[in-house]
Amino acid sequence: MNVLLTDGSHNNTLAIIRYLGRKGHVVDILHHKRSAPAYSKYCNRLVTCPSLDNETLYVEFILSWVKEHHYDILIPVGANAVKILSQHLRELREYVHVEICDYETINMALDKRLTFQYAEKNGIRHPKTLYPQNFDEALSLSESLSFPLIIKSSNEAITKFPTIYAADRGELLRALTELQTADAENIQRCFPLIQERVVGRGYGFFAIYQHGVCKKIFMHERIREYPATGGSSTCARSFYDPKLLEAGKRILDGLHWHGQAMVEFKKDEKDGEYTLIEINPKFWGSLELCLSSGMDFPSFLCDMAAGRELDFSDLYNRNRLFQWLAAPSGELHRLFQRPSDVFRVVRDWLRFNSRSDLWISDVKPTLLQMMYFLVFVKDHFTGGKKR
Repeated sequence: MNVLLTDGSHNNTLAIIRYLGRKGHVVDILHHKRSAPAYSKYCNRLVTCPSLDNETLYVEFILSWVKEHHYDILIPVGANAVKILSQHLRELREYVHVEICDYETINMALDKRLTFQYAEKNGIRHPKTLYPQNFDEALSLSESLSFPLIIKSSNEAITKFPTIYAADRGELLRALTELQTADAENIQRCFPLIQERVVGRGYGFFAIYQHGVCKKIFMHERIREYPATGGSSTCARSFYDPKLLEAGKRILDGLHWHGQAMVEFKKDEKDGEYTLIEINPKFWGSLELCLSSGMDFPSFLCDMAAGRELDFSDLYNRNRLFQWLAAPSGELHRLFQRPSDVFRVVRDWLRFNSRSDLWISDVKPTLLQMMYFLVFVKDHFTGGKKR
């Protein structure tokens, strides 16, 4: 198949390129500049396109490109690409298959206010959350919540903030003040939400749906993250839990989902119950764990584009450990923040059931990612801009 991917700088894009390319698919990527995935030997071509920041030019370019060049499927990878292209499915599908939900469903998943309204209406457990419009409202409304609190983006497709934790009212005030000072423009566009913190380990339910029917599933447990206080997975483990299957399917079944999705939960250490954190209508950062465990989600989308009806499957390696070592925000970044974890990282790397994102057979992207990390370290010590 001829495949076109968006978001040519994302690490999960690199994983998709490698697995599809290794199966013989011809894979092109869309991005406004050359990044690590474009150096993969499995990347057929980098298609230089306008930045996602300019939605009009971005969409016009893609429509023109898929009209003039034959592709069997267009796979949007990142949240912004999924949201933007979901608004143009009718035009796109005249020339190429796009296996994602309609815009209304995508927007509901990306907008946490709408996500938790859906959860509230359907009796789905979720953290108590506030959506202030400004600084003063945030301070006033937060009196109704119990500390510790989390401050994070309410819609990552509009703007993304670093997740911040506040143990008391003083920390909340400092965090909001620093955010306003450092990122005033984005604060005005989309003020962050404030949420009671659920203490517990993170879990993910991943699925491929075909016109409302669940076809393929996968689950993982987060082991380590970067930043260490909570962020992207740097190490995760595949596993299976019928309770997580029930919780994830209940949400996506009710939305009559189509295409890929990830539902993130935290398992509350108080009672062991799964609590909804967010719905991701896109490919997730930990995709390569699914792939290395035997659940090839991108290939399933290609099968759907070819008109095949998928069978249900929950068969995958249920104790695979995976580490993102060289990737941006991977284990090296975590070790830079917490050097004391070095023995855990090395121990996990040496386990017989462990895999990593280091591909000796496709080394150029890894070398470039290592170079990015060295620049990150240099910038840290010289006061330069971090990457």
